[in-house]
Order: sequence, then structure tokens, then C-alpha cells
Amino acid sequence: MGHPSAGLEQGPTGNPVLRLVYPWRSNFAETSVVNLFADSSTGELLGYLELGIEFEDIARRVHDVLDVELIVAVDKAYLNQQRWAARNQKLGRQSDWDEFTDHVIIDQTISDIPVKVSDAIEHLDSETKGFRINDNGQTHQITSFPFNDINGQELGYVIALKDISADVQQARQSIIQALVLSIGIGTGLVVGFYLFLGKVERSLNERRIKLALATDALATSKAQLEDYSRTLEQKVVARTQEIQAKNQALEQTLQELKTTQTQLVQTEKMSSIGQLVAGVAHEINNPVNFIHGNLKPIQSYAQDLLRFIYLYQTHYPRPVSEVMAVADEIDLEFLQSDLPKIIDSMTMGTERIRQIVSSLKNFSRMDEAEFKTVDIHEGIDSTLMILQHRLKYRPESPAINVIRDYAQLPTVDCYPGQLNQVFMNILANAIDALEEVQAKRTFQENKENPGEITIRTSVLNSEWVQVEIADNGSGMVDAVRQKIFDPFFTTKSVGKGTGIGMSISYQIIVEKHAGKLKCFSSPNEGTEFIIQLPLRQHGVNRR
Repeated sequence: MGHPSAGLEQGPTGNPVLRLVYPWRSNFAETSVVNLFADSSTGELLGYLELGIEFEDIARRVHDVLDVELIVAVDKAYLNQQRWAARNQKLGRQSDWDEFTDHVIIDQTISDIPVKVSDAIEHLDSETKGFRINDNGQTHQITSFPFNDINGQELGYVIALKDISADVQQARQSIIQALVLSIGIGTGLVVGFYLFLGKVERSLNERRIKLALATDALATSKAQLEDYSRTLEQKVVARTQEIQAKNQALEQTLQELKTTQTQLVQTEKMSSIGQLVAGVAHEINNPVNFIHGNLKPIQSYAQDLLRFIYLYQTHYPRPVSEVMAVADEIDLEFLQSDLPKIIDSMTMGTERIRQIVSSLKNFSRMDEAEFKTVDIHEGIDSTLMILQHRLKYRPESPAINVIRDYAQLPTVDCYPGQLNQVFMNILANAIDALEEVQAKRTFQENKENPGEITIRTSVLNSEWVQVEIADNGSGMVDAVRQKIFDPFFTTKSVGKGTGIGMSISYQIIVEKHAGKLKCFSSPNEGTEFIIQLPLRQHGVNRR
């Protein structure tokens, strides 16, 4: 406050005014001209002195001083159309509000605006550069620049037109004079050099002939060299391709050997396990059969003895004291009620052992070299029996539920032991996946959403059957699913998986049984394996 201020003001009539507001102080009369615009904060502030000059007057003076035509275009956004038209009518000017889209002409020192300038005004912006136009034989340099009000807000543009026809004509004459002078000097130089070049040309002709001969010889040598290089390159490419093919074949052979070796080891291991299990099952089965076979006579004998005791107690309710003492000592009443229960429990135990032995014998048929016609449900149930210890309840997690949805299947030609191995690999992987999920949950979460394995069998048609094994584990991403049957591919940590189980399973189903093995899985959606087997085998590779 109290300081001089100057700048443009824009009214609604479109008449920009350059205005100066100067503070009037008590010491104004003592202020020298030199200090007029210096610090004016001294003295008592009495009022303000306001001076103004219309932008049109400034434009006229610039026109007179610089001999430049000016056009002042103001943005319509700052104008009132009615007041602007009234002002123009008062001043006796022709007004055309719609001549341009965004701007209106408030003043011009030129009578008629050239068409090209009108086009430039229509597209005025801060990026507009200077340009030249030719109109009626005259050349004008056009330049536009914005003008702002006291607040720095852009009000419009001032377009300057400078007639540079005389300058252009003078420049052209200078160019022509320079060109004529250059031609004269050049002609003299050409004549002088012509004589000199005559001598040089003769010398060059001699050298050109020698050079041509040398060039021909060089071209011949180059052609021979290129031919040799091309032949050598072809040989190198052919040799490289041959080496690459051999390397690929060698790598493939090594991979196949490694896979075959691992599969042989696995097969031999499974065969040895099968033989061991079969031997153990046989050794266990014999004494169990003895025990199981004797339990029925024991049960019969016990019933006879208990019946005898009952009759004795009925007819001799008051036995001698010695008999009473022994009865109390052995707790005869409890013995009579508990003995049948013990015999029943022993019978159930031996039945359970016989079932386990039967499952072990069924599962252990790994070394059978011939196709057998079997009920594949027995193989699935035997495998589940072997894995029962991993399916039942444990303190850290609830039991894994197994849902059997079996259809009435006909018998299938297969290698039973190898097919059981496939069931074992798939079911063991499903249990691993469910245990991994359960390990990340609380016991209550596992109880509310328990692990589940669904086994479903069906008859596809008169020649094929299908086995589906699905779990509700964490599933797999597509990149893992696509590699699930590759040899040595595993997602398990070192020591927990060899990566050959599913590869061998694929070989057993597809190559040895002419069947199909597919895997479907998505993250957090579980995994499903589908096994499709022909009922009868014809011309299958039985190695």
C-alpha cells in the first residue's frame, strides 16, 4: 500500500487503458523529479493521483514512430458484446463481433486486414510465430505477441505488420549483383584451370589406364576370394549345424539315459519293495490265519464253559467256601461278562490284520510281467489302505476325508502293480498338497474346512473306463501344471521329491497301457487327475 502501481486494465467495452496510480503525500511538492518514482513511503498519505492513456493512442503512436501497422485483438471472454457494440457505434466504427471465434478487433491502423492475417488471428495462441505474406506485390513481416493486464492475465494479442518490400527488393538486387560477380570470376577461373587441367588430364589418363588394369586384376582376385569365402562359410555353417544337431542328439540321449536309469532304479526299488512286502505279508498271514482259525473254537469253548458255570451256579447257589474264595479271587462275575468281549475284539483284530495283509499282497504285484484282468477298485482301496496312516486324525490336523464315488466297472486288462503305483503317486501328492495347506491354517480352520480327496470312477463307453482323483488343496499355476509330467520336475524341497513319480505314472498309463493321463489345476482351486484306460489291451508296448 502507498506505492506507485502501473499496468493495463481491460474494461467490458474492450478498451484497454494503461493506467498509473501514484500516492499523493504531504511532501509531494518537495519531491524532485529524480526521486519521483523512488521510495514514496515518506510523508503523510493524502490520496492518489491516477493517470491513464488508452491503448489505442499507444498503438497510433507506435504506428507513427515505427511505421508499423498494428491490429489489437482482445479475447471475447473479457468483453460484454452489447457494451462493446455500443462503444463502437458511439465512435462511429463498424463492429463485427462474429468475425473471429475467440477474439474481436478493438483497434487497427490498417484499413483492410489481409486474408492470411485474418486466418492467423483465427488461430492465435502463445505458440504462434512470425511469418511473411505477399499481398498485391508487397511483402509484409507479421509478428504477434500477447499483452497482459496488471494482474498478469492474458487479455489478447497485438499483431504487427511491417512492410519489408523495399528490404526484400534490395536483398534481391544484392544477391543478383553478387551472382553476376561470382559468374565473372568463375568464368575467368574456369578458363585458367582449363589449360592447367589439360595437362593434368593427360597424366590422369595414363594413370587411369594403369588403375583400370590393376582394378581388373583386383576384381578378379576379389571374386575368387568371395567365392572361396562363400564356399568356406557354407562349409562352416554346415559343419556348425552338424555339430549342433549332434550336440542336441547327445543331450537328448543323455537325458533319455538319465531318465531311463532313474526309472529303472525306481522300478527296481518298487519291485524289491513289492517282493519284500509280499514276503512280509506271507509271513504275517500264516500265524494270523492260525490265530484267526483258532478263535472260533476258543469262542465255542468259552461259551460252553460259561454255560457250564451258569448251570452250576443255578443248581448250586451255595457252593463250598473254597469255591467261593476262588470265585472272588478271579472276579468270576466280571470274567463271565468280559471274556466274550475279549474274544470278539481278538476276532476283529485278526480280521483287520488279514485285510491289511490282503491289501499289501494286492499292492505288491510289481513284478508281474503279464497283463491281468482285475477290478481296479481293489487297487485303489489297497493303495488307500497303505496310506491310511496319513489320512487319519492327528493332533495337529483333522483327518483327510476320502470320498469314494465308484461306478459299476467291468474288469480291466492291466499291470496291477504298476497301476497301483500310479494311484500311490497321485494320492501321495494329493495328501502332500493338503498337508501343506493344513500347515498354514489353525486347527479350527482345518476343522471347518477339512482336506478332502474325491475318487470317482465311471464307464466312458464300451471300450474305456475313467478314474478321477481330485483334492481341494492349493492347486498349481499353469506354468507348473504344464511341466508336471516332465522327468525330474518337482516343486518339493530337496530330499522330499525326486521329480520322477508323475513322469513314471505318465509312462505307465500312456505307453504301457495305451491310456490317457491328464491334469487340471488352478491356484486355490485344487488339482484333478483324470486316468482313462482301455478295457482290453491290443498290441501295447509291454516292455
